[in-house]
Amino acid sequence: MKKETVLITGASAGIGRELSKWFVKDGKDLVILARREEKLLQFKNELEEIYNTQVHIVTKDLSQPNSAQEVFDEIEGLGLQIDYLINNAGFGHLGKFSETDLSLHQRMMQLNMVSLTELTYLFLPGMIERNRG
Repeated sequence: MKKETVLITGASAGIGRELSKWFVKDGKDLVILARREEKLLQFKNELEEIYNTQVHIVTKDLSQPNSAQEVFDEIEGLGLQIDYLINNAGFGHLGKFSETDLSLHQRMMQLNMVSLTELTYLFLPGMIERNRG
C-alpha cells in the first residue's frame, strides 16, 4: 500500500515544523514548503534519518503572486499525489496600519489569504476525485 503524502506550508519552524514531526510519526511521507532552503534541507535530513520516511522540499515564498501555481506545478512534476494539505504558512504585523508600508500589507494578504486559497483550489480536485484528502 502506498504511503500517504502530506504537504505542509510554513514547515521550517514553529507549528509547521511540529506538524511535520507529527505526520512522519504517523507514517506519512512529506512535502515541506518554506522560503528558506537551508533550513528545509536540514530538517529533511533530520526527519529522514530519525524516521523511515521520504521528505521532499519545495522552496517558495508564498507571499509572491503566482507562487501557489508554481508549487502545484513543481509537485505535479515530481509525480507526487498530495493526500493532505496543511495550509500553515502565514505571518502578521504589529504596528499602526497607516505607518506600515503598503507592500508589507500586500505580501501578508497574498500569503495569508490568496496563496493558501489557491493551493486549496489547485489540490482539491484530485482529492475530490479520489474521494479522500
